[in-house]
Amino acid sequence: MSFLVMGALAVPKLKPSRWLVLGLSNVDWGLYLNTHTLFWNLNYWDSISTLAGEVDNGTFLRPYHGGVLPLEASAVSNMGMFVAEMSSDSFQLLGMAESQEVEVWNAPRWDYVPQLSWRLLLLKTFSTVLGSINQAPPPCLKYTGRKPKTLKIMFCSTDIERKTMMQKVGFLIHEVRSIKRYLLRLRQIEKRRMGAHRNSPKSKKMKANTLKSLLELDSMYRRRSSEHYGILSLISHCSYTSTFVDPSESPSLQCLKRDKLIKLLSLLKPMRDGPCLPDEVLSPLFSMIQDHLFRRLPPPSTSILLDEDDLIATPAATWPHLQPVYDILLCLVTNMEPKTLGEYIKDSFILNLLALFKSDDVRERESLKKLYHQIYSKFHGSRSFMRKAMNDVFLHYTFEGDEKHAGIGDLLEILGTIINGFSVPLKEEHRLLLMRVLMPLHRPKGMQAYHKQLAYCVHQFVEKEPVLGVAVVSGILRYWPTTNCHKEIVLIGELGDLVENMETEEYKAIALPLCKRITKCFNSQNSQVAERALYMWNNERFVKMALQAEAVEEVLSVVVEGMEENVRGHWSKSVRQLTHSVKEMLVEMEPVLYARCLVQLDHRHLEAEAEAETKRKQRWERVEMAAKLNQFILESLRSGLPD
Repeated sequence: MSFLVMGALAVPKLKPSRWLVLGLSNVDWGLYLNTHTLFWNLNYWDSISTLAGEVDNGTFLRPYHGGVLPLEASAVSNMGMFVAEMSSDSFQLLGMAESQEVEVWNAPRWDYVPQLSWRLLLLKTFSTVLGSINQAPPPCLKYTGRKPKTLKIMFCSTDIERKTMMQKVGFLIHEVRSIKRYLLRLRQIEKRRMGAHRNSPKSKKMKANTLKSLLELDSMYRRRSSEHYGILSLISHCSYTSTFVDPSESPSLQCLKRDKLIKLLSLLKPMRDGPCLPDEVLSPLFSMIQDHLFRRLPPPSTSILLDEDDLIATPAATWPHLQPVYDILLCLVTNMEPKTLGEYIKDSFILNLLALFKSDDVRERESLKKLYHQIYSKFHGSRSFMRKAMNDVFLHYTFEGDEKHAGIGDLLEILGTIINGFSVPLKEEHRLLLMRVLMPLHRPKGMQAYHKQLAYCVHQFVEKEPVLGVAVVSGILRYWPTTNCHKEIVLIGELGDLVENMETEEYKAIALPLCKRITKCFNSQNSQVAERALYMWNNERFVKMALQAEAVEEVLSVVVEGMEENVRGHWSKSVRQLTHSVKEMLVEMEPVLYARCLVQLDHRHLEAEAEAETKRKQRWERVEMAAKLNQFILESLRSGLPD
């Protein structure tokens, strides 16, 4: 079709009267046969004018073999060359595209003509027609100088035609640039898609794309471009922050901002296959997120953490605006690739997140917990830093007197899930985490607020390596409180759980110190502590540990002494009853040993009474000697005075 149009437009320009003009003397044969002129023009319709003998000043070389035959042969041969070359190029590109050797936009077959192929076809037809108009006879090629690079095309036409041609050339350049931009966009989309496909562990070899897939890529790009524009518009509306304490702030603007945040979240949530957000969108989006989240927290409501039952959530006025921001950040971390977010979620970003765990709002800490755990699960390269940052928070809370941290329990809950994934045998780094970070957390007086999470973390270590049970029990006994009764109760319960998971071999090293501590507890004047310690004897593993220890007689003598003391003089009736029950159980299990311990106890009491009597007599003797000495001195002074 392009050749027919070209021929029809070129016919009016033909002048057959000039075909027989002969002027061999004026022909520049060197320039005519020059490689840059003859062979550069030996393509398509340009070679017609060249082989026709176009020379300077409109003088033509007579066609060899006479007549119009060379022109017709040249036209037919060039048409064939054009068709053959374009067909070969098309099939070559098609085969290379199907074998994944070139980009995907070359892949569609001509069975379905895509939008891109239509544009390329129109461009080629237009350029061919333009070339036929400009280069078919009889335009005169005026050469200024002997070198081909000084060639200037001087159209034998009016200024209006020349302007028209320049407009067509400008349109052609614009069309080429638009198609180039279009191809670059498709190329970027396909690279992202193929990169995600290669990173998939279960990916198969991607098939060659057809018209349908290419059109889907184009529509996806257009849809995402509109979505990106909408996201940027929403980000600009949500960039400002509110204090919610300034009376000059407009409540209507605050409500409008919250609606914009929710709409922004609704745009990001459907992108389950990974939101393909460019840096032009991610950069302002993360700036907006940081401006909202990383703020100065209000002072805590209490200086000492209470029990979990006494914890009251402090509602924050900013939470309706913070909640969608947390959801947006969680959506990005969940759906996007870590390589894309690595430029934004750095070490400083993680430290700022940890600082937000001091918030009194339980809802904010719950969102932070989900977000921090999701970052840990996806960013493998940051895991070591995240654990060290959490350890720094724990150590600062334990040894620097930071009693106002409300998020220790939430951080311990995250750490518990991390410990659950540790491999066996444990690394030395993980053992140091237990002994130098977790065990000192039994020291603060507000421990009961996060004791459940702390006990779970310690329990995970003992489950993986039961040998660590001895060190854990020794560490708890080391940090045992002296006046905090509530703390004693929770620690007794933790000791009972640890004993349940320990092996028999580990009992021997801790039986005596543990039984001494339990005995002191059920001799406590606090009835709750005493009862909780006596209930330890309902634990079969604990009883087995006490009766199967190497120094069982020494262990049982300590226990018998404490029970007899409770029976004789404890003020609480319930404690005395529980003590009687435990005593009967031990007598039934080890009657001989218990009787021997009673005899030893009586003997020790007699020895103690005898020793106390001896000391009493010695004290009285010293008093009498001092009295006699004073009396002697007084009499001596009196005898020395004159009458």
